[in-house]
Amino acid sequence: CSVYLFLRKGKLKTRLHPWIVAANNLFLIIAMPSGIAYIIDAFTAITSGDEYENYAFMNRVTGPYWWAYWLMIFNTAVLPNLFWFKRVRHAAWAMPIYFIPYYIEQYVIMLTSLHRDYLPTSWTIFNPFFVGWINLLVYAALLTATYYIIHWHQKRKQSIINQ
Repeated sequence: CSVYLFLRKGKLKTRLHPWIVAANNLFLIIAMPSGIAYIIDAFTAITSGDEYENYAFMNRVTGPYWWAYWLMIFNTAVLPNLFWFKRVRHAAWAMPIYFIPYYIEQYVIMLTSLHRDYLPTSWTIFNPFFVGWINLLVYAALLTATYYIIHWHQKRKQSIINQ
């Protein structure tokens, strides 16, 4: 967000605009195979006849982390279709829309695989409260540092031009 605010203010937006459009087009192209891969995964799990594969898939879809699975599907296969609209495709604020799903995908893959062990007595629900807040704070600090580095560089460049 801080990088977006910086881009909105200066001339850097006009120089980066073709790159933003190209990146958003790439995100749109990558979203289509991702959606198809999820459909193939569901079809394979349901029709394979392997009870363990079927259970693992149904556990992801309807288990305790069902909300994360469906959010992953929505963010990876449905949400990037907004890039079909020119106004969204040409906007710098739309780029982070594509980065969020891959963190959710890692969350779904790891937790749905690990929360059900071989013994039912060790089945637990993961509570990522503390770890999530640390990740959020580190991410916010890196975004803020990026903003100030770019801002400092722009001021330095402007002072050189004014001399």
